[in-house]
Amino acid sequence: MSKLAYTPAAAPAAVDTPPQPPNLCESGRTCRLTLSFSIFFDGTRNHLAEDASSGSQSNVAKLYKATFDKPEDGQYAFYLQGVGTPFPEIGENTPHPDGAAKGAMGAERIRYALLFAANRIYWKLTRQLLVADSSESIKNAVKNDDLFERWKRQLTHALSSSRNPKIDSIVFDVFGFSRGAAEARSFLNQLRRHFCDVRGFYCGVPMRVRFLGLFDTVVSVGYADSVPGPVTGHQGWGDESLMTIPDPGEVEQCVHLVAAHEARHSFPADLARRPHAYQRNCLEVVYPGMHSDVGGGYGLYSQGKGTYFSNGRVANTQADKLSQIPLNDMYERAVAAGVPLRSREEIDRAGLKDDFAIRPELQSAFDAYMAATDLGTGKASVEEQLLAHRRLYLGWRKQILDSEIFAGQPFVRRSGGQDRNDMIEANEEFGRQLREIEAFPAKQRAWLNGSARLDGRSRQASAPRVPIGYEFHEDWHQAAVPRRSVASFFAQYVHDSRAHLLLTDPQSERDHEAIRDRLEKEDADYRAALKRHRDAVASERAYRSGHHRVGVITRPPSDPLSVRQRSILELYRQGRKPLYTDRAPSSSTDGVTDLLDLVNQMGGRREPDWSYLHKRQIFAVNRMTY
Repeated sequence: MSKLAYTPAAAPAAVDTPPQPPNLCESGRTCRLTLSFSIFFDGTRNHLAEDASSGSQSNVAKLYKATFDKPEDGQYAFYLQGVGTPFPEIGENTPHPDGAAKGAMGAERIRYALLFAANRIYWKLTRQLLVADSSESIKNAVKNDDLFERWKRQLTHALSSSRNPKIDSIVFDVFGFSRGAAEARSFLNQLRRHFCDVRGFYCGVPMRVRFLGLFDTVVSVGYADSVPGPVTGHQGWGDESLMTIPDPGEVEQCVHLVAAHEARHSFPADLARRPHAYQRNCLEVVYPGMHSDVGGGYGLYSQGKGTYFSNGRVANTQADKLSQIPLNDMYERAVAAGVPLRSREEIDRAGLKDDFAIRPELQSAFDAYMAATDLGTGKASVEEQLLAHRRLYLGWRKQILDSEIFAGQPFVRRSGGQDRNDMIEANEEFGRQLREIEAFPAKQRAWLNGSARLDGRSRQASAPRVPIGYEFHEDWHQAAVPRRSVASFFAQYVHDSRAHLLLTDPQSERDHEAIRDRLEKEDADYRAALKRHRDAVASERAYRSGHHRVGVITRPPSDPLSVRQRSILELYRQGRKPLYTDRAPSSSTDGVTDLLDLVNQMGGRREPDWSYLHKRQIFAVNRMTY
């Protein structure tokens, strides 16, 4: 076993497994079937249907669209939208408030995937379902694990007693991105735990897990690693034991694509490694880019990214997204492994060609960038690769750090108002952090020399606070300004996830709708109270006489909305969105006082106590330091 991961160009090809022909049962003859299930777990806030209009469907969604779903032939495909989105079938008509933050309702998604397979197998044998295909029945069935044992008994009996059809084997191919990748891993381990009394057998029938395709696994279930205290984000369905990739006897091939430039505190990667070596069935490949530059999910015009041509034209299509390259890598590996995906010709005929397109200029820029990483043979540990990519990124951030230079970058100028503001403010915050780092040694020396003066009097001051990111100041100083091809690659294709993830602000259209609904309700309640007051005043005037008085008129109600909130509400009514800033975050005007207000007071809109200097947190069963 080895600790080495791979660069995209150096990664060995997938084990070539010819696809199985479809099952064909002839009337009057014993029917022997192999059932196959392709299960797709999407990432946090990713939703195939809702993301279509913005062009922000993830790579998992695109692969699902390219798969075959032929129940009559024993081929089943099932897609599960990410946590933080509605899932009415499991009782989540509106997103759970802790779905995006803590992975809530992930357990129900995993149970529903287990039920989907169990139900289809049982139906194939008996023409009955274990659980009725109604939202109420499914919602109750996936609340907990209580029904697993009953399902296993029923399936075991049906599989052993059925002669026509006779199920010879059951095959699973499982894909996931982000928390969906964590769900995929948890799904397989729970499948083994609850339905496989004998290793490699599902309720007594031979079982294959042919392919496990993962895009940048992030667990962060419960309290994330970014929360102070002895927590790492591996609670509940994300427990470390459920993240382990089963050995080659149970999973034939696992491919995990890791994002090299993602460094948000709350997005640590859970590697396929355990913990210092890979099983021979696991292949880990490190790709440049942020989390969603690898797993997909950025919109077509997000942060001004795209292919910039010398004549001033900019292309913002699916073919211009960095995530297309890992998507096609995963597709080719899955097809080689025998996963029932459409061929390239069938993808074209199905109208899905754009989903998998890569512009030649993007591929050339990618290749030039990878050549600059100086990773030699392309075989190196994930840690070594992350450091190599980070050096180039820090060099580029140094090159564009100056406020005027940054604001003048073509991708900044072309980005939408909110994106542009968020990137500029994140860069300005970074500049302030760096200035604090530069000033710290002198402050520390002054404190150590006892020369700190407060209020004009010489006395011992408290020790100066160590600036955020100070432990990485040498990395910053040593980062060289990169060659032009590297700078061009970052500017055109790599997003800024720190600027994009704003803890206090809307992260989706649904968040904007929720803010508008709250402001509309407050306005409606205020207008109703105002009308009641005016009616009371009119009634008093109409019936008042020298000897008759209806009652004392109360003071008119106060407007609960501030001037800023009224302007925000008017913008929403016009079909526009307000611009939120560090000084005026959404949490201060969203019509509710909650945890987000405290978050803003303590650390602002972005992840506190973190910076662009920080290394990505990684887990390989245990936390890895590097």
